[in-house]
Parts: sequence; structure tokens; C-alpha cells
Amino acid sequence: MAHTPVDESAWQDDDARDLLQETLRKAWEGPAERMPAQCPRCAHEAVHAYFHARPGGRLGGCWVWCSSCRAYTHGSSRAPAWWRNLEDVEESSLTAAPVALDAMSARIDAHWNALRRGG
Repeated sequence: MAHTPVDESAWQDDDARDLLQETLRKAWEGPAERMPAQCPRCAHEAVHAYFHARPGGRLGGCWVWCSSCRAYTHGSSRAPAWWRNLEDVEESSLTAAPVALDAMSARIDAHWNALRRGG
């Protein structure tokens, strides 16, 4: 199967990195934060978060992004104990910029919210 290049040019991994990581920290450690959250950069309620743990462990990738201003951060992370990968996310579609994840943001938010409620 031919690989189709993904256009990541609209996404910005720059000045918002620290702000988005703080948003994730609050959502992860605090009370059951719901997604989408308010963006610390553009103030729209359009921040989403997704972890993807590798099979057999908690290590994997983490993405935090704003669908409105296209700010994002991505890196390796240990998923929280309450996290379960969303089965709809194909590992082969994951890139540094959250292009494929943004297309599924409503399902990812519903998944996050269900897990944070203990579901």
C-alpha cells in the first residue's frame, strides 16, 4: 500500500507548548476534567488530548492540540493508570502533528470523558 504524505503545515508546535502541557497536567491530575478544554492560547473550547500506549505497557505517545488555532504539543509519555487506547485510532495514522487525531476529536473527547468518569 502506498504511503500518502500528511500535510502538517497548518499545525504549530511552538510558543503554545508549555501552555498546552499545563492544560494537560491539570486535566490529568485534577478532578475529572472534561474535553474539549479551553485553549490557553486562543481561548476557544477546542483543546483535546490523546495518549496512545504501546501494547503491554503504559509508555507511548501523548498529543495535546487545539482544533481552533492549530497549536499542539506531542511527545513520549507514560499514560495515566486510568487510560485505555481508543480502538478506532490506528497506530499507523499517528504523526507528530495531530492531523488524524483532529479528524476524530469528537470520538476522542467522548472516550476521554468516559474514562475520567470511571467508565
